[in-house]
Amino acid sequence: MEMGLYAEGVDHERRFLSSDLLGEILSRVDALTLAKASCASSEFRRLCASEAFWERLCNLRWPSTKQAAAKDLILQTGGYRKFCENCHPCLSGTGTATVEHCDYVEGEEVCPSDFSSIIDVMYNGQVLVSRTIAGFFGAEKSRDWFDNSPFMFDLLEGTDEVNGFHKDDEGITAVAIQTELSSVSSAEGLWKALNENMTVSWILVNKKTGRMVNLASWKPVDGLRHWPCDGDFVLQFGTVIPSTERLRNHAVHCNVAAKVRHFNVGTADGGCKPVIGVTEVGMKLENIGGARLNGRESVALLDKVLSCNRTVSFSTVLHSHREFHRNRVAWKTERIRQENQRELTVALISGVGAFLCLCYCLS
Repeated sequence: MEMGLYAEGVDHERRFLSSDLLGEILSRVDALTLAKASCASSEFRRLCASEAFWERLCNLRWPSTKQAAAKDLILQTGGYRKFCENCHPCLSGTGTATVEHCDYVEGEEVCPSDFSSIIDVMYNGQVLVSRTIAGFFGAEKSRDWFDNSPFMFDLLEGTDEVNGFHKDDEGITAVAIQTELSSVSSAEGLWKALNENMTVSWILVNKKTGRMVNLASWKPVDGLRHWPCDGDFVLQFGTVIPSTERLRNHAVHCNVAAKVRHFNVGTADGGCKPVIGVTEVGMKLENIGGARLNGRESVALLDKVLSCNRTVSFSTVLHSHREFHRNRVAWKTERIRQENQRELTVALISGVGAFLCLCYCLS
């Protein structure tokens, strides 16, 4: 009875809102909330049943979904509603990395060409980088080299021919956004502005199975100033991949990082204004010791990640990130302790052996 009264009240209030305004409001919430809202009103149900609504929602959240390559990929793997429901949440870092048996065939090899990435880097809602990339760089040229080398996905690799990218005075490939930062007067203020306004989404899609996941945390989970340049900052948008038996039950850090440069550009009146540019965007997988996984291990693990638990709570993502780094510090501390203990044991054995030899020679 209460639900019916609530639904009636929603329908009454809805008459004061246009469909466009209602769609704009709903586009700002996550897919789970939308599913609940569809139970409260016939208008909500109509909107949630419309693929055009989900396409508009995806275009607002991920500008790259407007690109032809991304559109084809989304339609090929289940449509915009499935894309939004799977990619708005982030990896929670909980549970275990397992394979869904319905999508996995025993003995079937996972190939780098099975994957595509949809990446968006934004500052305060303005697009800095928006790309759709098939496969992984370097995998097609030399598979053996890719499989055995440390895995690193450099988004800006080979961007000389992409509109919006240019070489700065130092020859570094960068993409600049004309975002005025006149109110920022210090490095601390710039750091705060970047933490509050920078967002990154890195969506990995398996074209063969139709599964997808957002590897980035949307908001920064960590960062640091990149010396020696005062205007360079490295922001981390990584998530934690739960433990696997193959990696000795240790979690893996999916490190999605963006290097941002603050500089000035000239204006038409002869002055200058501060802007920010992205000089590096990359993704790599790091084990508990901080070493990068190789290409073969990374591809196999990324396929398992598509089945991991997810969350829309940034605090959960941040907690798993901090917990991973606490475990990393503890692991390194324990390893140093064990190495010191081994060295001490070897020294004691050597000393005792030398003493016994000396006693034998003197006897």
